[in-house]
Amino acid sequence: MAADAPRFRRPGRAPPEVAGRLRAMALLLALAAGMLAATRLFSPAPAPPPERRVVEVRGAVPQPGFHALAGPLTVHAALRAAGADPAGQVDAALSPGTRIRLSEAGELRLEPMDDLLVVGLPVDINRASARALTAIPGIGDRRAADIVASRDADGPYRSVDDLARVKGIGPATVEDLRPFLVAGPADQAASTTRSARAP
Repeated sequence: MAADAPRFRRPGRAPPEVAGRLRAMALLLALAAGMLAATRLFSPAPAPPPERRVVEVRGAVPQPGFHALAGPLTVHAALRAAGADPAGQVDAALSPGTRIRLSEAGELRLEPMDDLLVVGLPVDINRASARALTAIPGIGDRRAADIVASRDADGPYRSVDDLARVKGIGPATVEDLRPFLVAGPADQAASTTRSARAP
């Protein structure tokens, strides 16, 4: 063997005081991991945040604009969010994506918002204006006008698949548009006007 060749030693056992410390550290580490796992297993899951739904309030209110509401979505809740006093107003449930217009005379008009996609809601092809439809990828001014014209001439769409009745829209286009659209009930196709004053 050459004189300058490295020599390797077989590791021996650790001295008893070092081995005892290593065992104690391993035991403490195992206890800490067990306590952490038990905490995660037996801790209740945090409550999910309340679902927030968006309405738009315009007109004679102090803070017009979009308002995200938690809890029941009602006319009163929307008016309060816009800084208006709902006293004397008829309270009614709202669907997400509703616009409320409050006139100076206190009359409410409920209608669909034009920019539903901005707040992550699908557009109802039975209620949307041509302007609202142009916000959808793949629908330009002409196609939006054709969709509205078909709805006016042939009645409301029963499903998104009914869009195939519009000239220039085939099955592939329907599939491309499907994530952005819904076909709401025909009885909601017209915008609703209500008197805002309670009897």
